[in-house]
Amino acid sequence: MLTFTGHAGFKYETEETIILMDPWMSRFGAFDRAWYQFPPNHNLGDTIRGMIESTKKDVFIYISHEHKDHFDIPYLETLNQNKITYITPNFRRDHVVGKLSELNPKDVVALEDKVKYSTDSLDIYLFLDDNELNRDSGIGIVDKNNKTNILNLNDCKIYDRIPEIVETIGSIDIFSCQFSGAVFHPVCYDYPEKKYAEISDSKVQGKFDAVKRVLEQVKPKLYIPAAGPPVFLDKDLFHINFQESNIFPSPLNFRDYLNEEISEVDVCVPVPGTDFIFEEDLIKITHPLEDYESLFDKSTLEAYQESVMEILDERQKSLETYEPEKVFNQLHKELESKLIDFELTHEMKVVLKFSLNEVDNKAIYIDFKDLTASVLEEVEETKGGANTYEI
Repeated sequence: MLTFTGHAGFKYETEETIILMDPWMSRFGAFDRAWYQFPPNHNLGDTIRGMIESTKKDVFIYISHEHKDHFDIPYLETLNQNKITYITPNFRRDHVVGKLSELNPKDVVALEDKVKYSTDSLDIYLFLDDNELNRDSGIGIVDKNNKTNILNLNDCKIYDRIPEIVETIGSIDIFSCQFSGAVFHPVCYDYPEKKYAEISDSKVQGKFDAVKRVLEQVKPKLYIPAAGPPVFLDKDLFHINFQESNIFPSPLNFRDYLNEEISEVDVCVPVPGTDFIFEEDLIKITHPLEDYESLFDKSTLEAYQESVMEILDERQKSLETYEPEKVFNQLHKELESKLIDFELTHEMKVVLKFSLNEVDNKAIYIDFKDLTASVLEEVEETKGGANTYEI
């Protein structure tokens, strides 16, 4: 049985084995409490913790990559490590492997691309994207008993490898991948409202079309839209949830789009606790409540925000100890250290400018001609009149 556990998380269970995928369950969200799971899944996190404690089955946890909405260390720390074998990619940068090893689990298995790892009832494959810009992975699960194949790409965009993946694990019964945006652009940029909407709509349509093309290749029995979007509960960010145009579309809207475009693929929008039960050639779907779509309503969002208000207030109070000048100086040192091993492969005609709102009249300028990080008065501006990209 496959169970959706929230965001990009799934649990697959057989008579001998339990495998959890990217369990993001922390009540503190991720990214400095800016992103939260949606719909909320914290109670299910408590259930899973108890299940691991009591089960006699082999327990595996797959961590796809290091982003905090997939690699939830605070939650993992609460689990019984003696019963857990972690499965994660053998990336060239071993950050995830190192952090998992520090938890002192039963074992940490770092898999190479396409290498089969077998349990009593499952064959498990990881498909890696390991380049200078991205470190991510997808997981293929082959259930040897009921002949079911599952491909979960979460937000790993290796769509060009679909034929190779299908050749490796066979035709796909259940497929899941990200359908929404998950980046800072354009939400963290200052754009006129019309331009912001144009960029957002273009990105959403591009994403929708890309996933549709992947589905036309994969041809699964069932597609499960997952891996986002998050919800923004901080009072300064809450309005983002209700913008008419942004890069975080509702999975209900994406389901409607797919139903119009490729009717031959079944689509199910899950909520935490949705079960997918395999009965011969059928996939039976049960949701934890009858009116599960109500979990996406505005009233649910408002109640969710209220439920974490104490956590958000705690974060706000922590800002009282914020020392802007100290942070500015630490940032300067960090940028200088990054430049030590920085190698340019082509000419950079842009100067990077880093500034803090609370520090007046000065900024840190990265000049790529001589690889320096200089603190300058802002009235001096950049050297040689180069274009400036400001953060």
